[in-house]
Amino acid sequence: MQTLLEAKVGAIVIAPTDSRALFVPVAKAIAAGTIVVAIDTAFDEAVQDAANVTVPFVGPDNRRGARMVGAYLATQLKPGSEIGIIAGPANDRNAQQRTLGFKQAMESAGMHVAVVEAGDWSVTSGKAIGLQMLYEHPTLAGLMCANDNIAIGATDAVRIAGKRGRVLVTGYNNIEAVQPMLRDGSLLATVEQFGARQAVFGVDVAVKALLERRRQRDLSPFMETPVQVVTKAGGVGGSKG
Repeated sequence: MQTLLEAKVGAIVIAPTDSRALFVPVAKAIAAGTIVVAIDTAFDEAVQDAANVTVPFVGPDNRRGARMVGAYLATQLKPGSEIGIIAGPANDRNAQQRTLGFKQAMESAGMHVAVVEAGDWSVTSGKAIGLQMLYEHPTLAGLMCANDNIAIGATDAVRIAGKRGRVLVTGYNNIEAVQPMLRDGSLLATVEQFGARQAVFGVDVAVKALLERRRQRDLSPFMETPVQVVTKAGGVGGSKG
């Protein structure tokens, strides 16, 4: 960010790994007249409000995607089934939104969320938390995971516990590593959020703003990109964004 500030670029498209940590240099860039657009992860709303700055977010509605995969999971279970949620880091905005979406989907479907634990996006945390949940809540029928790495670990936990077919697992992101798992049924479903397209959409927004000589405050705060549930059979439903 400092290099880009010194180069006095006209626009920056950024995928922040933290919704708060990078905001100071981002605010400096905007104050200097640079257009800044966020993709993949939105900047924290409270931080933006405190600085009186808005950074447009071009990306998926994580809560919507989570609700969609949750609704699909519910079609495979009996009403009232118990569900465990292995969330992402507690301070991560994407993780927070996905957890909210999972909960909303389960509530709407008449399921019971028995336990929610935060992971760290890793296979290791998915496996460890999954095993703990299955031990402490033996009647769980599903594990909803905040990303596919966590889901890979959770499916291993289900295998170790001898509950394959009795505990269904869902992921999020549709990474290459889960494709065999979708095909063999060890992973019920995941969510495709078209990550490569997000970068294209973000650059398009930035270029258009420069061409039209628009200022940061003239830009829409949220431009939604598509999400789609992916199962063994392929894509199921989706939002056009």
